Amino acid sequence: MTMFFIFVPFFPKKIFKFNQIIMKANFWSVLAIPAVALLLSGCGGLGKMVKKYKDVSYKVTPEILEAHGGKVGVKVDGTFPAKYFNKKATLTLTPVIKYEGGETPLKPITVEGEAVKGGGKVIAVSGGSFSYVDTAMYKDAMKNCELVANVKVAIGTKSADLEVRKLAIGTIITSTRVAKEEVPLLGGDKYEKETYFNQDAEVYFPIQQSTIMEKEKNSQSVKALREFAKKGYPTKSITITAYASPDGPIDLNDNLSKGRGDNSVKYVQGELKKLKIPGADNSALYNVQSKGEYWDGFTKLVSASSIEDRQLIINIVNSHTDVDKREQEIKNLAVVYTKLAQDILPKLRKSEISVTALEPKLTDAQMDSLAIADPDSLKPEELLYAATLTTDLEKKKKIYESFTSLHTSDWRGPNNVAFIQLKQKNPAGAKTNLDKAKGLIANNGTILNNEGVVATWESDFEGGKTFYQSAKDNGADVSRNMGFYYLRKGQYLSALQYMGAECSYNVALAQLLQKNYDEAGKKLNCADQNGATHYLKAVLGARTNNVDMVITNLKKAVELDASYRQEALNDLEFAKYKDSADFKNAVQ
Repeated sequence: MTMFFIFVPFFPKKIFKFNQIIMKANFWSVLAIPAVALLLSGCGGLGKMVKKYKDVSYKVTPEILEAHGGKVGVKVDGTFPAKYFNKKATLTLTPVIKYEGGETPLKPITVEGEAVKGGGKVIAVSGGSFSYVDTAMYKDAMKNCELVANVKVAIGTKSADLEVRKLAIGTIITSTRVAKEEVPLLGGDKYEKETYFNQDAEVYFPIQQSTIMEKEKNSQSVKALREFAKKGYPTKSITITAYASPDGPIDLNDNLSKGRGDNSVKYVQGELKKLKIPGADNSALYNVQSKGEYWDGFTKLVSASSIEDRQLIINIVNSHTDVDKREQEIKNLAVVYTKLAQDILPKLRKSEISVTALEPKLTDAQMDSLAIADPDSLKPEELLYAATLTTDLEKKKKIYESFTSLHTSDWRGPNNVAFIQLKQKNPAGAKTNLDKAKGLIANNGTILNNEGVVATWESDFEGGKTFYQSAKDNGADVSRNMGFYYLRKGQYLSALQYMGAECSYNVALAQLLQKNYDEAGKKLNCADQNGATHYLKAVLGARTNNVDMVITNLKKAVELDASYRQEALNDLEFAKYKDSADFKNAVQ
């Protein structure tokens, strides 16, 4: 142990007192030296990290935040220089998106020095880096926001908050500019522009004769044909098919068949003329077919008869292609042939007459007028068809509302009102009517598809997808709507696979967001040229550094829709143009 000796000479009293003061001061100074050293070793590294924080760098990709699929993605790469990171330090970084009225903290990331062993990303004393990725749900307020880094560093029990660092601004929201092009479906009408009625009759002839007997002119089937003709429906066609029984020479039967057909035409034509049916003497309406020997009819009648040897007869018919030999074999069955001559053959000596007429219909103009003035006078299918004759959405809706009131158990009424409301961008009203429609019928693909549109427009994308899948399972075509679902979800390749190569705003948007700028330009040029289309052209111009394209299309967009003036001023797609006189003039 080292001993210190202090020599105190003899001084006067005052001098001695002064010496005591000096000795006390030196004593406390000696004690203070190791205490300060100890303090610096405990938190001096912390102070250095606070002081040198300006040397830490961050890179955000992309430099301006972007929204995709309803989320804002954040990617931060941080770099620490050599000799910055204390080996006992723990640094926690929390990115925060700040906007008017609030903020959204993202998940924190912790990095640590080599001696900490806390499981975080290790940063060596020689320097190091980290990468960070997270997403936040997009809010409209984030259109004007900034991304900042809140950082806390700690060594042992000591900690300090580092200077808040601004990392990026945001947000580019081009992905949210999806047009409401979803396809609602109608409950279609079953109206037939032309409805045909058929009336058939049969005229029988005596053996080896082709003249129509008087009694045949008064048969039940001929009377029914005459009554049908009296209705005066416009005749579309008259088909007469004449036959002969398969007994006797073939040439004779062919002539008989032809004669029976010709006489039947003359008879029908005469009856129609008596009734003053338009077109009665129009030969183009008549189709006469002479079939000759009616073996098919013979086989059918024999099969349906009670003749004991009917199978034998059928076997003879099927086994002989030579009709003369076939007939002789049957005649050899003497008893059987007698039965055939009495019950079967007379039924084959005939003409079949079929008249096809058109049902008289209201004209489109008449239905269009009655649908509003007197909807109750129209049949259900006529009323639904009448709604297709106008392009006026309000008029369509009024017709469908009338249908709903008149035909309360038909789901098409409320569904079709909802269809019009979706066309008018009124999902709330549509939802009410769709609830009524699905109460009338279960698992209907049309209704399910329309519910999917409502859900999507209410930002319930997953709910919309579920409805679309159910609609598809029930027979509805939902391919385009699925494309729009994937577009809204930020899955642009899948969206394009469903939407195909059509010329539309949304296809152009998907191509632009996929950075296929050439294809986006082609689709924008052939899409409907409205305000939204010109605005997206301006965005495309900004992304491809085409100043003329930006200015020209912004002017046109604002001319067509004044709301794009403020949109452009706040849109970070145009950040580098905002101080330009041309830009200011374009949106003035």
